[in-house]
Amino acid sequence: MRYLACVAAVVLLTSSFAAGSTPVVLSAIVNYGVSPNQITITGSGYSPKGITPSVVLNNGSLNPLVSFTDSVIVANLVRNQPAGTYTLIITNSQGNSYQMSVTIGAVGPQGPIGPQGPTGATGATGPAGPAGPQGSQGSQGPTGPAGPAGPTGPQGPAGPPGPTSFSSMCNVIPADDFIAKGAVGCIKVAFITSVTYDGNLGGVAGANQKCQLLAGAAGLPGRYKAWISDTNGNSPSTTFRQSTVPYELALPTPTVLANDWSDLISNGIAAPLDRDENGTQHWQEVVWTDTNGQGQLTQTFPDDSCLSWTTNNGNPNGGAAGNLTNDEVTGPNWSVYGNNWCNGQAHLACFQQ
Repeated sequence: MRYLACVAAVVLLTSSFAAGSTPVVLSAIVNYGVSPNQITITGSGYSPKGITPSVVLNNGSLNPLVSFTDSVIVANLVRNQPAGTYTLIITNSQGNSYQMSVTIGAVGPQGPIGPQGPTGATGATGPAGPAGPQGSQGSQGPTGPAGPAGPTGPQGPAGPPGPTSFSSMCNVIPADDFIAKGAVGCIKVAFITSVTYDGNLGGVAGANQKCQLLAGAAGLPGRYKAWISDTNGNSPSTTFRQSTVPYELALPTPTVLANDWSDLISNGIAAPLDRDENGTQHWQEVVWTDTNGQGQLTQTFPDDSCLSWTTNNGNPNGGAAGNLTNDEVTGPNWSVYGNNWCNGQAHLACFQQ
């Protein structure tokens, strides 16, 4: 919007005097910023009695006025008033007049936009709008912490009576679960090692340790020793726990080697000891023993225990030999089969204690 003003030169042309107050014009300003344009006339004697004065411009009345007092008159100009100089006559209620020339200029070009004013104060918060539509369901949040433990429930009814003897307890274990039977003590598990060794076993203690490591790796229960003897007094007859339960192979299908220790040393094994700790069969392979069927040192050849299982010297001229057996031999003499130089390879026979 344009706000322009023009102050017209006040020219006294004529002055008519009569009794009473006479109008006097000090300034006349045209406001081009409103529509229609307005003229503001400042002076005195315009309305001595509060009665509307008469304002004529170029022989055309500007009444009714926008506003008036005795000192200020505001009147609307004729719309689209051409630029030029016109006669303005003001007559008050007493009939006294004042005449002057007013120049109305053409509207100039629009000036540049002024700078933006300062931000006004924040208005009051309007009323809340209506609730929007419900959004889609969000993803599930993380699981919250576990709640406190509930109170202990009432004691349940007593279960049926369990086995009252060792033999009845063994009877409730499935026959093919040799792991459970060996863990409880219903049987003693026996196997040959899946690994072969030369005659330097680290002594009888080293042989026992090899049996134990392989049994543990295969998940077999209990403690194991090797069926092996030396010249230091170590032999199954002196170091084994003499079992009163059957010896079985490490197989789901029950395969009894001997009914107990007494049966083992009297009658030998009833089936070939040819399964390793994993149940894998080995055919016609040899086992270090230097032990007879009664679990005693054999010594059928000078120092058949590879110097008590501490050497792998295989020189026939002064070297050592080790007594061994074949894993397919059964009967009382199952443990004595032949001998080999100590640099050869053979399995170990391991028995659960």
